[in-house]
Amino acid sequence: MTTINIKIQTAGTHTRDIDLAAIEGTLIDFLDTSEDLDAGLGCPDARSLSIELVPEPEKIVGFDFEADTFVSVQAPEGTDPDTLHEQAIALFKERLAAGDFVVRFHEIFDED
Repeated sequence: MTTINIKIQTAGTHTRDIDLAAIEGTLIDFLDTSEDLDAGLGCPDARSLSIELVPEPEKIVGFDFEADTFVSVQAPEGTDPDTLHEQAIALFKERLAAGDFVVRFHEIFDED
């Protein structure tokens, strides 16, 4: 929903949000004929009017990717694989830098 933020300057500043869908005709017609702008805001002595369109924020979703690349770390038989993570990461970085890395789009994740 796009909102119109209307500020009417009098002795103080009054603000009113209006849903665009609620407006019949043009915004100019609405402002020209809307009796409640003065009455509802209590601004018969309005000195100025500013209008700002506040767009609806874009919906953000997650684009999930997966890497399907393997590396082989050379180590003596019986080595605990947990001790080889840093070497494996270094090899992955080398492959990535060389462009020898397969990345595939997996899915779009939408929390809604």
